[in-house]
Amino acid sequence: MYGNNTPANRRKIRIFARRVYPTTIRTYMFCRRQPFVQIWHLTYIQRTRPDFMLGFLLYLTVSGMKYFLLFFCMAVFVSCSNKSNHLGQPFTVTAEQTIKVTDALLPANYDRQIRLEGECYRVCQSEGCWLIVTDGKEKLRVTMKDNDFAAPMDLGAKRIILEGKVSEILSSEEDSRSYAENAGKSEAETNAIVGDQRVPVLVATALEIK
Repeated sequence: MYGNNTPANRRKIRIFARRVYPTTIRTYMFCRRQPFVQIWHLTYIQRTRPDFMLGFLLYLTVSGMKYFLLFFCMAVFVSCSNKSNHLGQPFTVTAEQTIKVTDALLPANYDRQIRLEGECYRVCQSEGCWLIVTDGKEKLRVTMKDNDFAAPMDLGAKRIILEGKVSEILSSEEDSRSYAENAGKSEAETNAIVGDQRVPVLVATALEIK
C-alpha cells in the first residue's frame, strides 16, 4: 500500500499513524479492564481492523510477559523451597539419641556412630571440606567421610545436626596449631602446642541444616 517513498505516500502514512496509534492505545487500555472472554469476542468481531488488532496484540504481549515473569518467579521459589537441607547419607541414629558436642568428646563415645547437634562455629572457605561445631562450651573439628559431600560455605552460626564417628588422630605440630586457630584458640594457646598431638575429629557421614 505504502511501498513507494513519495511525498504522497508519506502523507498517507502520517494520516494512518495518527488514526491507528490512539485507537491502539485505547484498545490496549480497554483490554486491561475487561474479562478475557469479552476481549476475545470483540477481537473476533473487529478482526479486520488493524488498529484494534494492534492494540489486542500489545495487550497480549504485555500480559504474556507479566504472566511469564510470575510463572518464572513461582518456579524459582518452588525450586528453592524444595532444596534439601540434608547432605550425605540418611541418618541411622534416632533423634532421641542426639547428644551435645561436650558428650561427643567423652572417650566412651569414641569410635561409635553418634548423632549430635550444635552450632557451626567455622567452615572451610575453600572447599567446605571441614567445619567446627560447638555447643557453646566445647568445639569439635568435623571432616566429611570420603569427601562424599561438602559443607556450604555460608553455614557459619547455623544450627546443624551431624552423624558420624569421633576418633582421635595423630596430628603434626603445624596441623595442630592450624586446628587450634580454626577453633578460635588464643595466640598463647596456639603457641603452647609443641610436637605431635592427638586431636579428636568427627568423621561425618551426614549433615543436616536446621
